[in-house]
Amino acid sequence: MSLWQQIGDHLDAKGFNKKHLQTLLKFIDAIDEPIELLRVLENFLQIIPSLECLSNLYSGINLGRLPEWRAICLELMSAQVIQEMLLALNKQGKMPLLGCYKKNPG
Repeated sequence: MSLWQQIGDHLDAKGFNKKHLQTLLKFIDAIDEPIELLRVLENFLQIIPSLECLSNLYSGINLGRLPEWRAICLELMSAQVIQEMLLALNKQGKMPLLGCYKKNPG
């Protein structure tokens, strides 16, 4: 079972809509293996207020799922079992996302 599937199952058990997870992952352009996902979610939570302001200013921007995305981020960051799975992927002293973004800079 993949880590993304385990994350989806965890959220499903907590009553979250899997479609909201899928749209969040698409929005943040998540990579296949959730390397550094906790850091990405933490950073994403910090920019949600700015995204909310933009979506209010410009009618063409539809970010109506921000409350659901915020809830998903908070759940994943607070769930001990998820934290343990994600931290096991980290390699001390490595910059795991650097290679991914050099290959896929867009």
